[in-house]
Amino acid sequence: MEKKILVVDDNISILSIIKHWLSREGYEVDVTEHPRQALDMAYQTPYDLIILDIMMDEMNGFEVLDNLRAEEKTRNTRVMIFTAQSLYKNITPTAKEKFDDFLTKPFQKDELLEKVRNAVMVSPACSQATR
Repeated sequence: MEKKILVVDDNISILSIIKHWLSREGYEVDVTEHPRQALDMAYQTPYDLIILDIMMDEMNGFEVLDNLRAEEKTRNTRVMIFTAQSLYKNITPTAKEKFDDFLTKPFQKDELLEKVRNAVMVSPACSQATR
């Protein structure tokens, strides 16, 4: 069964590149540039991984993450955030507990693919039992 991944970023070029890379690896990939739409999609579809940009206009990634963690359906969904290296340094330890992995921009294809492979191999229920 294909692993399902949702990618959320307000940069259409990044969405296109990530979708292309992941689709070629056999993942089923949905993308959206709208954080509120991402929440609706996540509530309706059980994703194995959500890749979430932090800096978005409509709603930032941490607001999306808080909403995902508040809902029973999405509480244990694995989430990888991606953001600029300089911004990652400022993320609080409490906020870091809410996501499973991170990727800093700019990123390389191999780095993204490795992190995605690792993320979808782990069972969400086991990896996030403390949430």
